[in-house]
Amino acid sequence: MLACQKSCGEHVFYVAYPDAKTFAAHVIAAKWQALGNTLSGQVISQETPYDAKNTSKLVHGLTAITMSPLPMVSYPSLDLTQQIYDINHFSNNVMTEQVALSIGAYDTTERANMPAKNSTQKAASLYQYQPMHTDYLAALTHISQWWQTNLSTPPPYLTNGSGLCRDCTITAANLSELLTYAYNHPSFDAYVDSLGIAGVSGTIAAHSERLPDSAAIGRAWIKTGTLNNVTSMAGYVKGLSGQDYVVVGLINTEQALNPYTARPVLDAVLDWTAQR
Repeated sequence: MLACQKSCGEHVFYVAYPDAKTFAAHVIAAKWQALGNTLSGQVISQETPYDAKNTSKLVHGLTAITMSPLPMVSYPSLDLTQQIYDINHFSNNVMTEQVALSIGAYDTTERANMPAKNSTQKAASLYQYQPMHTDYLAALTHISQWWQTNLSTPPPYLTNGSGLCRDCTITAANLSELLTYAYNHPSFDAYVDSLGIAGVSGTIAAHSERLPDSAAIGRAWIKTGTLNNVTSMAGYVKGLSGQDYVVVGLINTEQALNPYTARPVLDAVLDWTAQR
């Protein structure tokens, strides 16, 4: 086990927070027992919805403890720039799904059509705030509509947000046009900084091991993708001439394909483009 840890090196793992209803009880029990004490019995838990209009009722016992209008503990989300960096550098599909679903929840068009009283009314409690309903249908429909409004190629066919699906389809032309659109967007710097650098970081870090003399090392910003029988890459390359290029490579076959065997083909494309 120790040898494995040394050979694997240092890693950072994303861990979901435990169930809030049982977490406090487990922490208190662990601390109490660590002090040499014993603990028996069971935790009694009771939830009382917060009612800002009806706080004058006199109650006794556990029911006297009403829910606070503010959460006891909150944890701020990373901003979108940091989230996209983590998604692209570590190829985090779960985070990708969450961002994709959020697109439907925070559709500015729907918010613009909300009654004025809802947009100015101050909630009596943060617990009363309910984000707009979202699901894959709402999120992916929004993505498709955006694509048809801003781009000229037919939108890709998606059934989830991360691309981990056998029925999803996207073309090199799709990716090329999207990357060109992003290149000219005011937020391009934040996006390109989220991509791995060939031979240096992210999912393309091993490029320098496969092709040590590649001209693309340090000059290509790439996100790779891998499934059984599928390997791909997309991103940007700065040629030796100073010209920036969009580069996309998709290798997809129904026959048995080791994606790591096919990867050198894409490496060669990066190297060739960087020499331009």
